[in-house]
Amino acid sequence: MTNRTARITVIVGDQTVTLKREGRTQLVVAGILERINDAEGTPRQITLDRLIHRPGEDCFEGWKVEGSVCSVLTAAPFSGWTRDTILP
Repeated sequence: MTNRTARITVIVGDQTVTLKREGRTQLVVAGILERINDAEGTPRQITLDRLIHRPGEDCFEGWKVEGSVCSVLTAAPFSGWTRDTILP
C-alpha cells in the first residue's frame, strides 16, 4: 500500500463533514456518527457514516484517515503533520 497525503479541504459541520479534493468539482459529504472534541471544543476524532478515503490514502491535510467500513478522521496535533510524524 502506498501512503500519500491527499490535498483535500475538510469542512466539519454540526452533523456532516464535507470534503473537496483538489482538481475536482464534486464534493464528498458524509454524516458524523461520533465526534470527540478536546477541552476547547475542537474536533480531535470524527467517525463518519461511510468510507470517504480511497485505497492507499491514509492522510488528508491536517487529518489522519483510516477505516475499512467507515472512515475515522483523527486531527493532526499541529500544522505540517504527515503520516511519518509520531503522535503523542
